[in-house]
Amino acid sequence: MTAALELYFNLMHGGTGVAFPESRRPVLLHHETISPSAEQLRVRVASPANRDAARAYARLATDDLIERLLRRSSRPRKVQFAPDFFALSEARRGACGPEYDDARFTDAVAVSRAVFHDRKGALIYLEYPGGARAYHAVLTNGAWKIDWHVELWACG
Repeated sequence: MTAALELYFNLMHGGTGVAFPESRRPVLLHHETISPSAEQLRVRVASPANRDAARAYARLATDDLIERLLRRSSRPRKVQFAPDFFALSEARRGACGPEYDDARFTDAVAVSRAVFHDRKGALIYLEYPGGARAYHAVLTNGAWKIDWHVELWACG
């Protein structure tokens, strides 16, 4: 989960290399894992940038990994910690992703439980205001690294 959140933060907020990162409002991390629907786990964003990741994601579907993600995520769990630049709190899930108080937070995310495969791979669903992604991670030298992500859906 941490690797997916860090990559999301780096892509959406420019990482930690901005001036005065300590004065930045945190990103709200919903305090419980969420249960995405089968529809939310379908790739509905068609773009050249999404093509290769969508193919890799489709291969995981044939291995029943997406169905396993649905089953595992059906039982929400408390999120135990928030990485740097995130704060645990409650977000209301709207039709276009988590909703949050923008006076207190700069953004909001909610994540599913991770599902594992091949002892060195994992898939996690991350929802943000306006869309959702699936992140695929691999275990490399004892640390989880994101090797690709796919845009699943977007509002607007």
